[in-house]
Amino acid sequence: MLGENFLAGKVAVITGAAQGLGAACSKVLAEAGAQVIATDVNEDLGKRLTAEVSRSGYYAKYCRHDVSNEDEWTILLKDIDASFGKVDILVNNAAIMEFEPLETMESAFFDRVISINLRGTFLGCKMILPLMKRAGGGSIINISSNAGVVANMEGQAAYAASKGGIRLLTKAVAHDYVRFNIRANSVHPGTMSTPRAAAVLEDPSLRSWAIGRTLMARPGEPSEVANVVAFLASDYSSYMTGSEVMVDGGYLAC
Repeated sequence: MLGENFLAGKVAVITGAAQGLGAACSKVLAEAGAQVIATDVNEDLGKRLTAEVSRSGYYAKYCRHDVSNEDEWTILLKDIDASFGKVDILVNNAAIMEFEPLETMESAFFDRVISINLRGTFLGCKMILPLMKRAGGGSIINISSNAGVVANMEGQAAYAASKGGIRLLTKAVAHDYVRFNIRANSVHPGTMSTPRAAAVLEDPSLRSWAIGRTLMARPGEPSEVANVVAFLASDYSSYMTGSEVMVDGGYLAC
């Protein structure tokens, strides 16, 4: 890592934090000194995560939170304002990874993927701004995907649309809010060893296809993405905004 306590004094909100990439980000940012508010709809796993972080001597608080619900964002940020008065770091990670052929896809399926993945990220960026401005600036890290850059797996229409939208939403936020010392960058993981990617990794043909396209010939570990997120959250990345950071083992290199 980048040294001890390089995020000391920072308040971080991480969505979809109960497992996978979100859990790894919560642990790494807390270990770097940030006070972490970990949100998720899975209350059991969310509380288990924050208890684990707390037992290790770091600060993490769980809040039940549906990112697609604007009223729940309002309640969450009101509570954070009362407790901390600011937010320095936002990691928009909450998402679902579900595929369906376009021809048979129902509108409700498409709407659900967009609502959680893209609308949830939009609401996070929009509603965090007052607390970030109060902090004098901050860092927004939006978790997209290599599917936000290319769509080369069957049934990705809804998922790729949501993740591609996150990619360009991030650039728009970076453009509009740099004058407030707010940076925004997107992270694009490849095939990861996470519950979200289990459908790919547990299917022999899909696993062979995905890993075969990855130069490093293996899935990534959640901590490998979390370390990049911690860098983007910190002042070590102070000259980065509007960037797309690929953490994909070389999937998009060729």
